[in-house]
Amino acid sequence: MLKTKLGLALLVPVIALTALTACTKNSADDTGTRPAVLEGHSEHWKVKLEYKASGSTLKEFPTITYLGSEKLTDATVNVVRNNQEPEVIPIATASEMVAGSSVSLSSSAQIKNWKDTKQVEVEGNIGERHFKEYVYVENKSPAAAPAK
Repeated sequence: MLKTKLGLALLVPVIALTALTACTKNSADDTGTRPAVLEGHSEHWKVKLEYKASGSTLKEFPTITYLGSEKLTDATVNVVRNNQEPEVIPIATASEMVAGSSVSLSSSAQIKNWKDTKQVEVEGNIGERHFKEYVYVENKSPAAAPAK
């Protein structure tokens, strides 16, 4: 009788622990593989990178807003990621941009994890003067906001 009670006393916690372990989610952080919106701004630029699910990857949809007042001659956007060559996206309508104007850029980027995106470089010319600004982006998706 004592053996049965002792065996049962050991068996119940093992079964409970097994059941709890089986029900818990994988704790690996997979947030970078889910859709997200990264945003950031510098003195003259506001950048939004929207990542939407496309099969097993994420498709990138960049939008840039010019906050400056000087007339642009040309400009390009370089999306910088860890261990990858930057994706260079020309702003075809840069010379037509005025303060506050936005343009959706054509990107062919298909990525696995948006967390690899480090910053966006905006480079170009205002007349004869060359400029380069760095925009650091962070996740602004509603799911990333802290609970209130």
